[in-house]
Formats: sequence, structure tokens, C-alpha cells
Amino acid sequence: MDFNQIVYELSGREGKRKVRTVLFRYFLDFRGHGPNQVTTQESLLALTSRQSSLDELKPVYLIVLLDRSQTLQKILENLIRLFPFGKTIFTEQLIDKTVKIHGERDVVKRSTRSFLMTLVHFGILKRQTKNYEWMDRLACSCRGMAYTLVFFCRDNSRIEIDLKEIRQDTRFRLLDLRYLEDCVKRYNGILWSYIRRPSTAKIALYQDSKQKITSI
Repeated sequence: MDFNQIVYELSGREGKRKVRTVLFRYFLDFRGHGPNQVTTQESLLALTSRQSSLDELKPVYLIVLLDRSQTLQKILENLIRLFPFGKTIFTEQLIDKTVKIHGERDVVKRSTRSFLMTLVHFGILKRQTKNYEWMDRLACSCRGMAYTLVFFCRDNSRIEIDLKEIRQDTRFRLLDLRYLEDCVKRYNGILWSYIRRPSTAKIALYQDSKQKITSI
């Protein structure tokens, strides 16, 4: 399909260029580094996107976006620290605090405003003139959670991860994790081994888990 058919809602060339840049930077799979980096023949994210609903994929898209952008991770850390769930989010205050800590004012300013609007599209925030209100954490189906955990482990070169670590990780703070353990149990023996002991509860991914998620 031609790219212009995908972004038909955008009329300006600059808007289309920015969308293309984001898609290539964050949502395609690559191999190699630097000038030798090329896209892979098949994108695992594209494969799962073809077989699943948008609601199932929203958690995956959000985690992949956060995983691949250090700037967004910094903004999210400040967002949650300064404005916990239930509090009004004052945009300028968030930008000022983030700039003081991390610098790069122009980058932080643009990225913060874009990220807040992204969270609106995900249904996590609601815009109120210049500021924002929390709506709710993003719901996750069991299959959506399975996708999210496999992609998270892949992008972070992990084969094991503790459920406590997931609940404490800032990147997962925007997701509804109430049924995390139920989802983990559902795919035990399919995508991973679920290891439950008095001191820990963790998953150990199977070597072929990345291939298997396209058929769950």
C-alpha cells in the first residue's frame, strides 16, 4: 500500500514527513548499526499488527515508543513524579522541570507537548485548554499483555523478568496491570515458563517466543 494512502487524513507534506519519520524510527525493525543499519524483511510488530485489534495493540505501541525514546522516558518520569494520577497536569510546569533536569529546551518542549497529545489519543489523558487531566490507565487484554512483555524483553535484551520489576518500571505505570499475573499464567508453557516462589514471581521466555506470538 502506498504511504499516502495510509496517511490520507494529513494534507501537508511536512506532517506526512514527520509521521513517516516516527514510524521508521520507532516502529520498524532494523539490523546493523549506524550507516550499515537496514530494515529487516519482516517486522515482528507489523506481523502482530495485522492479526490483532487496535485495542490489543495499544499497550504494545506505547511500550515500544517509550522503550525506544530516552527523551520520552525522562518526560514520563517527571510527569508521574510531579502529577500523580488524579492531579491536574500543568504543561508549562512539566516542561520547565524537565528542562531544568535534562536540558535541551527546544527538544524537551516539542517532545513534551507531542507526548501529552499522544497520551490523549491513547485515552490516558484528557486535554483541558492548556493543561491535561488523567483519564485512566490503559486497559490490557491477555493477548495484548503477552505481546507487550515479549516486545519489552526483546527490546531490552532480556530473557527473564520479575513481575515486581514490571509493576515498578516507570514505562509500565500507564498500563492497567491488575490482571498481569492472570495473563502470565495463561501463556505459561506457550511463550514462557512462569516461575513462582515465595521470594519471586517471574517469567523466563522461550527461545522461540518471538515467533510464537504471531500465532497465539
